[in-house]
Amino acid sequence: MPSPDTILACALTFRPIVRKRTPILYPIVRLLISCICPRNPRKAMDLVAPFQGVKINVNTGWSLERHILFAGEYEPTIAGIIRRALKPGDAAIDVGANIGAQSIVMATTVGQTGKVISIEPHPQVAARLRANLEMNVLPQVHVLEAAFSDVDGATEFFGFDPAAEKKGISSLKPDARASVPLQVETLCGRTFENRFPLDALALIKVDVEGAEQRVLTELRPIIQRHQPVVVFEHHKPHWDKFNHSIDEVLAQFQQDGYKTYIVDGKTISPVQADIPEECDILALPEGSTFNIE
Repeated sequence: MPSPDTILACALTFRPIVRKRTPILYPIVRLLISCICPRNPRKAMDLVAPFQGVKINVNTGWSLERHILFAGEYEPTIAGIIRRALKPGDAAIDVGANIGAQSIVMATTVGQTGKVISIEPHPQVAARLRANLEMNVLPQVHVLEAAFSDVDGATEFFGFDPAAEKKGISSLKPDARASVPLQVETLCGRTFENRFPLDALALIKVDVEGAEQRVLTELRPIIQRHQPVVVFEHHKPHWDKFNHSIDEVLAQFQQDGYKTYIVDGKTISPVQADIPEECDILALPEGSTFNIE
């Protein structure tokens, strides 16, 4: 098994090919990666890798972290939206922050005069989030280890199996990838506002494995007041677990004076009648200067 230094050196060499998915070289590089760094949690290694101008902790047994190691980026279109929506001194909320890949992009964009609130309910994932923030000295990021609900208290939450490769996937509703029960804190939108008062808010990002409608409902008074750019995940099988409807959410944004766009891969286009089963939705307030090009 190669050393961590060798794996890191290979990852940095492979990153341009992985990002561009160069037709001939990409399949070869994928084969090399599987040989150099097999997908085996029992042989996982801990590394510190360059990421978006700073650093990030990577365990090769975690699929998301493994992807970051070899690509050097995570959801680049969403990261680009974050950078265009924010400027130094702004405030942002990252709901479903996971290990902090997008929180780091937010933090480095708003700078130390800005503020980022990163919300991640799973204790183990939240610990990795904090470790990444502390390593990069990002005091402008405040971590909230809780899940949004319509009431304050605690609830059963379902996390990943420790032996699973896709660690980091957790949900308020169980499924094949999130089945290990644990208790997490819950709080409603009003309590969140009291705990984290904001004079202004430029961006909200939501990625919570199907509970996006619940989060957006709790944050609606904040959205109405501050008119931030909002980007959230729509994955219909996950939404169906909660009996949630994308049409209801889009109608809510329309009532609040927003225009909505589908983010599908690298393409951003106005919402039409048919919403893809898996995409992100970008909501822009009326009069926004955000450039979707």
